[in-house]
Amino acid sequence: MALTLGFDAIAAFIAMALAVYYRWDSTGGTPPNATSSALIASGAFAVAALAAFYIMRVHRQVWRHSGWPDAWRIIQAVALTALIFLPLMFLWNRLVGFPRSSLPVALGIWVSIIFLARMVALSRSTRRSGSLKAGAAADLQDYGSIAQRLEHPAHNRQVPGSNPGGPTLERR
Repeated sequence: MALTLGFDAIAAFIAMALAVYYRWDSTGGTPPNATSSALIASGAFAVAALAAFYIMRVHRQVWRHSGWPDAWRIIQAVALTALIFLPLMFLWNRLVGFPRSSLPVALGIWVSIIFLARMVALSRSTRRSGSLKAGAAADLQDYGSIAQRLEHPAHNRQVPGSNPGGPTLERR
């Protein structure tokens, strides 16, 4: 659980740092204290992510079993992160020197990182090992024998547990 929460917080930190520097780079200028502002904004975003993901219990999800309800909970936690982050930044310096348009960019980067990691974990867990492949081949052989019995009416038998005049496997 701590590993999941830690990954999400580190991903939030990286996403905010990338978004802030992207925003400053796209506008053509950085403030004099750019590094400290970016570190503080990224740290505040990571703390907000920790709080939101803990409140929404996203850290209890098993990545290899992620589904739509889990995705919806993550989206809610991301929205809660933004609602926690903005007051934190406002209390810190009233958002002076912080590019406000970097928040939607950071959220987009962060959600992409989060879902990409979970989808990789999901795809890795659904791969079949060699022993499972052998079992699947045996199942296919069983299905083949069932198909042969259905194709050849001479091999059809009565369904077990039915009445003598009951249904059979014959084609009609």
